[in-house]
Amino acid sequence: MASSIKTLVIPLNERASVLLKTAAIDVAPLPGCYDHHKKCEVEKKKEAEEEVSMGVKKKKNISVEMELIANFLKGTTTNNSATITPPPRKKNKRTKVTPPNDVNIPPPTNGSEYTKPEAVKILGRTNKGSKERGLMMNKMVELKWAPTSVRTLQSLMKKHESGELVLDDAWSGNGHNGGGRKRALTTECMDNLVRQWNRGEAQGIDSIADAIEEETRNMIRRSGGVPINIGNSLSKTCISNYRTAIANHAGVSIVDKATGKSKTRVVAERSHRRLACFIGLVGSSHFITVQEEDPDIRDKLKNLPEDTRVMYDAVREARGTNVVPVKRHNNWTIDDTTVFKFAGTSSINNKSKLVTKESVKASGNESIWTMDEGNAHKGLRVAFTFAFSGAGTSLPIVACVSGLSEQELPETDFLEVEIPGFCIGGGSNVAIKTPGYVLFMRDTPGAKQKKFKWYQRNVFIPGE
Repeated sequence: MASSIKTLVIPLNERASVLLKTAAIDVAPLPGCYDHHKKCEVEKKKEAEEEVSMGVKKKKNISVEMELIANFLKGTTTNNSATITPPPRKKNKRTKVTPPNDVNIPPPTNGSEYTKPEAVKILGRTNKGSKERGLMMNKMVELKWAPTSVRTLQSLMKKHESGELVLDDAWSGNGHNGGGRKRALTTECMDNLVRQWNRGEAQGIDSIADAIEEETRNMIRRSGGVPINIGNSLSKTCISNYRTAIANHAGVSIVDKATGKSKTRVVAERSHRRLACFIGLVGSSHFITVQEEDPDIRDKLKNLPEDTRVMYDAVREARGTNVVPVKRHNNWTIDDTTVFKFAGTSSINNKSKLVTKESVKASGNESIWTMDEGNAHKGLRVAFTFAFSGAGTSLPIVACVSGLSEQELPETDFLEVEIPGFCIGGGSNVAIKTPGYVLFMRDTPGAKQKKFKWYQRNVFIPGE
C-alpha cells in the first residue's frame, strides 16, 4: 500500500495541485494566488519535516509525504483519528549519544523559542570568545530555543557588540530553520491585523501598505530602538502578495464595492450616543399615550415573542401609563439624499476590497464602507429631501443647494423657489402641476435650523 501511494497517489496529487494553481491565475479575484499557494505548500512541507524529525525520537519511521497525508486526513475525518502506523524500526547499535551540556540557560519567555534580542541579552552575560558562550550557543541550537545555527548567533553578537540594533524579526524568512527573505508580515501579524479591523470597514491596498509600515515600527520598538522616518521600501508586487495572503484568511471576504465615508460620519454612526438617541426617538415617536389599555392590542401582544414587545413594555414603563402604537400612515421617515458632488473626486478606487466575514453577513442592514479623505464630501452639494409614510405615501420633493457664498447668494442666507410639476411623475406628464421646492442656502450659522423650520411649516405639517 505504501508503495502504491508513493508511485501513484502522491504524483497524482502533485499534478492536480499544479493544475489548480495554474487555473487560479485566470479565475482568482486577486493577483498573486499562485505564489501564495506555493508558499503555503512549502510551509506545510516544512512542518511535516519537523513532525517526522520529532517522530524519530518516538520510533516513528515514516516519510514526509506520508506525514502530509496523515495531517490532511486528520482535518477531514469526523473522528480525527487518522493515523499511519509505520513499520517497526530496527535498533541502531551505533547510535551516538551526545553528552548534555553542564551550562544553564533560562527558558524562553514565550515557552517555545527566544527572540533575537532575548538570545543576545542572555549571551551578552558571558565574555567574548569564552567557552561558556560557545556552550550556551550550542545548547540554544540543540534545544531549538534558537532555531538557527551557531554561526548566526555569532553574527548577532558581533552586530550587538559593535553598537548596531538587533531587530526582533523572524529567525529565518519563512519562520522555520531555513533561508529565504524575511517576511514583512508574519502569519501571527496578519491574524492580529484582521482582528483589529472594524466591522463593515473595507480594506484596500493602501491599508495593507500602512499595516506593513506599522509592523516595521513595532518591530523596531520591540527591539529597543526608536523608529525615525520609516518609509515603505516594499514593491507594489510584494504588497499585492500580502494582500492576497490576507484575503486567504479564514475570517476575510472579498467585496467589489464600498461606500466612502468621512471620519466624522463613521464616528457618529458607531457612537453609543447615536444608538441611545435612536432608541429614544423611536420610543417617543411611535407610541401615543392613552388612559385605558386597548384590548385589541393587548390580545395581539399576547401571541408575540417577548423580544418583539420589548419597546412597547419599555415605553409603558418610562411613561408610567398605557400606550398604543402609531398607525402606519402616521409614521414618517425623512431622509436627505446627496445626488451631486462638485468639489473634486473621491480617493476610493474601484478595485476589490477586503472585509471580515461578519461584515458581509451584516451587509443587509449595515453598509460596507472605507475611509474617504478626498474632496468628494466637500464643497457644493445638492441634497434631495424625501419623506415617506409607512402606508407608502410621499410628500413634495425638496432640493437644497447648500454651501453657497455671499457673492452667489447675496442679501439673504436662505431662498426658496416653488416649481410646479417638480414631483414624482411630473417629468413624464406635463398635466401634473404638483409643486416641489428648490432651496438655496449659504453656509452661515443658523441656516440649517432655518431650513428645518421651513420644511416643518411648509411641507411636513400641511402634507401630514
